Amino acid sequence: MSKRFIVPLPGLVTTDGQQQYLTNKGGTWFASRRDEKLRQTWKEEHLGYIPEVYRQFAVDLMDYVPEICWKPAMELEDLMDKKMEKEIGRE
Repeated sequence: MSKRFIVPLPGLVTTDGQQQYLTNKGGTWFASRRDEKLRQTWKEEHLGYIPEVYRQFAVDLMDYVPEICWKPAMELEDLMDKKMEKEIGRE
């Protein structure tokens, strides 16, 4: 399994205090609380797709929340990576 990164956005929280993360859906970037249905983690080789201004905030997912087992979520994200790579290859 590849190393994954997540991008917590400093100073951005929801009204109920939940951290906001850089998120991508359908090619659109936005802030959202953690949601496994949305694209919020990236392999190291895909960090280049993140808007440059936000790359400095990327942290290793395992270091960010080490006590959680990320295996199922990361397997899903691997599938999402393959889909994204295919879409990029068509352009």
